[in-house]
Amino acid sequence: MISASIDIETTGLEAGVHEIVQLAVIPFNEKFEPMGRFVSYIKPLRPELADPTALEVNHLNLKELNKAPTPAQVRSCFIEWKEDLFGQEQICPLGHNYASFDSQFLKLFLTSQLYGKLFSYRVEDTSILARALKRVGLLPKELKGSLSSLREFFKIDCAVEHDAYEDALSTIKVYKKMLDLIGVKT
Repeated sequence: MISASIDIETTGLEAGVHEIVQLAVIPFNEKFEPMGRFVSYIKPLRPELADPTALEVNHLNLKELNKAPTPAQVRSCFIEWKEDLFGQEQICPLGHNYASFDSQFLKLFLTSQLYGKLFSYRVEDTSILARALKRVGLLPKELKGSLSSLREFFKIDCAVEHDAYEDALSTIKVYKKMLDLIGVKT
């Protein structure tokens, strides 16, 4: 199974209402080294539903996103990219808040059936792991659970926050640091 860090940027917080407008998938090896990447902006089909706050947080604007490939084009390119690199092997997703946020959007973007074909149900989520590490005292209880807080705590540089590629890359680094904390050889 291939491990890949996945992050999305969206037009808001509600899957089914809001849309993915940036997708990044970064497969990585057992040494946590990236082995390629798939990154694309995606044209929203319902721009009138975009939450202005979400676009501000993501540093995106509808005028620029209107020039991006359509969801169908990105879906097709992603599937081709994945199959060229990994064939029928499923991707084991790693993400920050992936289980409760990103996966919901991706299941709608790809359809649940296609999502289940491409991705394993086994998910690694740094948000969930951070809560567990705080509970057992390996991370400070007052540490916020955001990716930016974890990056700051682990002293991980990031060029731009709330960019799918940069966040996916940071998530790999945060995950490795967390595994180091619990004594997993990386």
